[in-house]
Amino acid sequence: MDTSYPDNQMLRAQHLFNVRSLIGLTQQEMADNLGLSLRAYSDLENAISKIRTLHVLAVDQLALWEAVRRNDRSLLPARLRMDLMDAVALMRAGAP
Repeated sequence: MDTSYPDNQMLRAQHLFNVRSLIGLTQQEMADNLGLSLRAYSDLENAISKIRTLHVLAVDQLALWEAVRRNDRSLLPARLRMDLMDAVALMRAGAP
């Protein structure tokens, strides 16, 4: 399982944009779901404000919730999909 997140702020900003586009939310809807102001979220997505791993994890979690809510696994970002597949394999193997 690859749990590394890029340190490059532009890559993180692109990830936020890609996930938001994937799940079909506006910046305002994304901000509302993350408990941020529109300005704060926009500054993250435009790499004006520092994007922390916590922001990336929160966006990925939101994508997971949307995928489950809509019953559509195509809404999962690729990295998250791979991590979930690893977790399912672990559960099926009966690991503690």
